[in-house]
Amino acid sequence: SLRKLLLEMDPTIPKYIFTASVRHHAERCLKALGIDDLFVDIIDVKACNFETKHSPMAFARAMMIAGVNEPEACVFLDDSVKNIEAARRV
Repeated sequence: SLRKLLLEMDPTIPKYIFTASVRHHAERCLKALGIDDLFVDIIDVKACNFETKHSPMAFARAMMIAGVNEPEACVFLDDSVKNIEAARRV
């Protein structure tokens, strides 16, 4: 299950939701999936000044919010190749 997979990840690594949606939608989805308690915070489109995940600026903002200075310190999982490519450009 998704919950089991997330629980098997290194517990010392803080986990954030980075979404192109708004916080309240992400909260509902996480609760429905039963994983809402496994993340430090939700970084939504509003927190990124409405930049999309196709923009390296959104990733830079998300890292700043998460307190990450080095992109190499991040593990980014996404279902969009375009978003993954944008993350690589940071």
